[in-house]
Amino acid sequence: MAAKAETNKKNALRSTGPKTPAGKAKVSTNAVKHGAYSEALFMLLEKEEDFQALKGGLVETLQPVGPMETRMVERLASLWWRMERTKTAANQSLWMNARNRLKGSLEYMVEASGIWEEAAATDRDECRFPGAWSYDTQERLLRHEMTLERAFFKTLHELERVQARRQGQPVAPVATLDLNLSGAQD
Repeated sequence: MAAKAETNKKNALRSTGPKTPAGKAKVSTNAVKHGAYSEALFMLLEKEEDFQALKGGLVETLQPVGPMETRMVERLASLWWRMERTKTAANQSLWMNARNRLKGSLEYMVEASGIWEEAAATDRDECRFPGAWSYDTQERLLRHEMTLERAFFKTLHELERVQARRQGQPVAPVATLDLNLSGAQD
């Protein structure tokens, strides 16, 4: 086992991977399937100007005052952006599953005509998240979208509380609730 580890170390020294920051940045998304869980704000076909427009709209609507409110609005913009990415990835997953099932059932009918190859080439060009998809992937993406949505509304409600407090309005304390779903009584 030690010999194998030593061989791996020697092979790693001969790596032909990218050396420059630009090359490393280029290959950094090679393994990305959909990017829904990525911490990166911009991925694939996303544009910074679209995000800035979203953030600008939220700033205009929510009118933050001070660094704390501004940071909360920035968090809301980031959460919204990631929710949209996740929703797009989940929809892509559903589409890919349907396409793969359809391909399997119709493949024998169109194999000779070449129609499928033409359609598949078009689909690849339009496919935003060209990863391997399954129903498990789609379910995880939908759960992730719900998690982001809860974080979004929690942040929004806290922003509303901070703004109400700043404006001198009464703010009710945050209510917490302990649930026992096991059925056992304390």
